[in-house]
Amino acid sequence: MALFGDGDGYDDGKADKGAAMPPSKPVTVKYTPKKAVVANVTRKVQRFAPVPAEPAVPAEPAVEPVAPAEAGLADFLKATLASTFVFYHAAHRAHWNVMGPDFAEYHELFGSIYEDVYGSVDPFGEYVRTLRAFPLNLSEVVAKSGIADDTTTTDARELATDLQVKNASLIEMLKGLFRSANDADEQGIANFVAERIARHQKWDWQLSSSIS
Repeated sequence: MALFGDGDGYDDGKADKGAAMPPSKPVTVKYTPKKAVVANVTRKVQRFAPVPAEPAVPAEPAVEPVAPAEAGLADFLKATLASTFVFYHAAHRAHWNVMGPDFAEYHELFGSIYEDVYGSVDPFGEYVRTLRAFPLNLSEVVAKSGIADDTTTTDARELATDLQVKNASLIEMLKGLFRSANDADEQGIANFVAERIARHQKWDWQLSSSIS
């Protein structure tokens, strides 16, 4: 019995020429290049990925337009505020640093001065804002002040003399600010400045009397 081939008991590698081969079915292979798939996915990811927002840049404070007279008054107010703040600090340092046999009296006097002057700092800044301007930063305060906090002594009378000179300069500045406020028809500011002139004239009297 022939198992394979032409019936001689073994397969000689030759196909039986008389046998018909079954027809083969064509096989279709669909091939998608990998690069095209990756590119297609990448485009879809890029299309739906959120665009990173740029970091926000802090905006400068918006300054509302003011009339020329008010603008000049605002600058005058800021300069006076700077001098007032430096004078306050000079009085506070004198309160801390004073030494000598009259320590108690001068320590109390300098304390009364710096507490009063410090109480005027906030109203000065608020009046600057009512004119749609902005108070100075600390570096600008030191640069624009007409008074220098430069005393190094601890002697009571020398400290009092130094404060008396600085206070006299501040009074003259306040008087100029008072005239400027009246010219701009800013009666609220003018009234506040008039009160400050009166207070500083009181300190001038007490300081000059303590060293005479």
